[in-house]
Amino acid sequence: MGKAAFRQSDGRTTVHKRVLHLAALGLSLLTVRAGRAELPLLTVAEASDYRATSHHAEVVDFCERLAKASPLVRLGELGTSYEKRKLPLVIVADPPVATAAEAARSGKLVVFAFGNIHAGEVDGKEALMMLARDIATARDRALLKDLILVFAPIFNADGNERFAKTNRPGQVGPVEGMGVRQNAQGLDLNRDFVKLESPEVRALVRFFNQWNPAIVIDCHTTNGSFHRYTITYEGPRNVAGDAQIIATVRDKLLPDVSRRLEKLGGWKSFFYGNFSRDRTRWQTVPATPRFGLHYLGLRNCIGILCESYSYAPYKDRVLASRDFVRSIFAYAADNKGAIHKLLDEAEKAASKAGEQPQAGDRVALRQKTVPVDGPVTVLGFEEEVKDGRRRSTGQPRDSCRTALRLPFPGNADQGRGQVATPRDRRRRAARRH
Repeated sequence: MGKAAFRQSDGRTTVHKRVLHLAALGLSLLTVRAGRAELPLLTVAEASDYRATSHHAEVVDFCERLAKASPLVRLGELGTSYEKRKLPLVIVADPPVATAAEAARSGKLVVFAFGNIHAGEVDGKEALMMLARDIATARDRALLKDLILVFAPIFNADGNERFAKTNRPGQVGPVEGMGVRQNAQGLDLNRDFVKLESPEVRALVRFFNQWNPAIVIDCHTTNGSFHRYTITYEGPRNVAGDAQIIATVRDKLLPDVSRRLEKLGGWKSFFYGNFSRDRTRWQTVPATPRFGLHYLGLRNCIGILCESYSYAPYKDRVLASRDFVRSIFAYAADNKGAIHKLLDEAEKAASKAGEQPQAGDRVALRQKTVPVDGPVTVLGFEEEVKDGRRRSTGQPRDSCRTALRLPFPGNADQGRGQVATPRDRRRRAARRH
């Protein structure tokens, strides 16, 4: 992909106003009640009544203030962007940890959530800051008995600073503008997990190598179809990955998290996808490892895609994203032992297959996605065409569609290998400690 021509916007005046606003709010909230400090900081989304999203400097400031507010927080740095902006990490643990070695010695699951890989899709950025704050300052620390939580709210820092109100015109807010999809090289970072051309994705892969997260959550905002799900989600689907991880995420983890999400906030959720042009299929993108989600699956890691619905109000998208990630945390804590066992067995199986390949053993290089058995119900809207564009009428419509390219529970063959190669005889280092 060639370089894109970007115009650097000067957000200093806006940032200055927001910092003053946040400082005033912080002073008014900095009180002590029942032995617990009242939250001393708000995200830009909260402080602006969901009219705005954070600049890079505001994210860094939020993370630094959170570290001062909670003894459970340690700050790290994922790396630097193409334009040398720092990519902050917020590590929340009880007792606190600051390094991958400390995390490994704890025996806890490391769960990593990142946002803003496409910097116009800002919901995850705001949601992850809110969630990190809420967990780090809460009296109840139940999640932290089993989990170490790592947040990277602003992954595409350079794209984030290309603010304009005209970016992502189909998205409902924030009205004060947002960044762009690409990084400063003009690269889509969520297509870079094989070639590793960007410093941002190289830094992320180094983090995976060092910290060995059990679960990775990648927060996005949708493009495309009109439907009635505030959150859509997906797990690993590449058939070269571990079949048990794929099945467990598809059949157990995601349905359970969906139920928790609706109970927590009333948010409807479903497997990620879009309607085909003729509205006869609900389908998603190919499961190639250039996408972070499917790259993670090939590492024997539980990758989860979170897509907030771009046509929902900005506030709803942020809160639903927050609640979705929190629901994953809760599932992970409740199923810590089973997740450890699942990933350890996948790692042992992969290592054994590499060390002792059997006749007929193959690694899939290309796959064909197949329909599920029977129709599925998708909560959608009646639609009409205006000015050459398809639009929702706002009238609900529950459509039965034959789903392609989507891993529904009960569909054992979510994809079938078409082209395969003999497994190479080589030792594979264990990913997990």
